[in-house]
Amino acid sequence: MSHLPTTPLYLQIATTSLPYPGEELASRIYREAIERYDRETGRGGASTVPECRITTGSGEVVGHVSYNGKVWAGAPDAWRAGDVAVFVPGVA
Repeated sequence: MSHLPTTPLYLQIATTSLPYPGEELASRIYREAIERYDRETGRGGASTVPECRITTGSGEVVGHVSYNGKVWAGAPDAWRAGDVAVFVPGVA
């Protein structure tokens, strides 16, 4: 899958959920959350921050944002080598 569904979606980071703002803004929101988390906790790295999931209104995970800000279709555990990101920061 190389795209996200067109149904209403939500961005979920830990217990915070907000209407899905689109790929570019979702990437930026997650990177800012990571930086804030690192400053507040003094810990850093992908294994220490909450996951960022893209869900439907019923809670089904249909995408995720990785630590590097890339937006992917599908759940994090469904990622396979060769998958193509829906959005890559800094690439037009």
